[in-house]
Amino acid sequence: GAYVNDDVALFEKIKKEVYELILKHKSETNFYVENNVSGVTATSNLYLANGYELMVNDQVLTGVPCGNGVKYTVIQDLANKAELKVVIKKDGKTVEKHDIFVSPKTVKATLNEEAITLSENSTLSVDGEKINVDVASWGEGKEIITNKPFVSLQPSALNDVKLTNLDKIEFTITNNEDESVTFTTMFKSGRSQQVLNVYTLNAGETRTIVVNQIDEYKDIFSKLATANLELSFDNYYKNELGENVKYPNRSLTIENVYYTYKRG
Repeated sequence: GAYVNDDVALFEKIKKEVYELILKHKSETNFYVENNVSGVTATSNLYLANGYELMVNDQVLTGVPCGNGVKYTVIQDLANKAELKVVIKKDGKTVEKHDIFVSPKTVKATLNEEAITLSENSTLSVDGEKINVDVASWGEGKEIITNKPFVSLQPSALNDVKLTNLDKIEFTITNNEDESVTFTTMFKSGRSQQVLNVYTLNAGETRTIVVNQIDEYKDIFSKLATANLELSFDNYYKNELGENVKYPNRSLTIENVYYTYKRG
């Protein structure tokens, strides 16, 4: 989500604002938090200078020595949104309070035969918590040009939660082929679609794909509430003679599908 801005005046303005924020929040407590979200678990590491008592979510924490202070770790399951209500005390008196948002509710999707819909002639098999798909090109004549093989994540995999209620979907995908495979992610509702991104996986490559800030697309894609997340593949390529040739089947494995609710 980052972008480059080469406006020097704006850069200096923001730098000054950040510096002022640092001075404003500078404290002898040296309080600092780093959050890491993985799957359905949020891990927060909190750092504090020596000589202070730390309470998080109404519990007194015991830390371990770290540098010139103490490190505390809080692990939260994301069955509900994760927050840190921090109270720092010294000599029995409260010296600082912080309300820190960590992550919205996150759920691991259910992957079964109903979780995925495939285009014509494509097949899937369920292997524990993984889905193996064989994406096939199809059609003859002009159909070769117009057809688009696809893999579509169905609402049942997301407990029928609409995309308008989500902030993020992520999944891991592996290219099982000896050659690269390219696909396009999009939101699809009937014939309407919103293209998101294009990815190329090298032979044998595994990558985690993240679709962020989903709810914000409702302003540019009116059918988001009825849409599915879809992976779209090219149906054909041109050979050396300029002929349209259908791609051979492309074997992929999809796993570790997580969806995160909107903040709030």
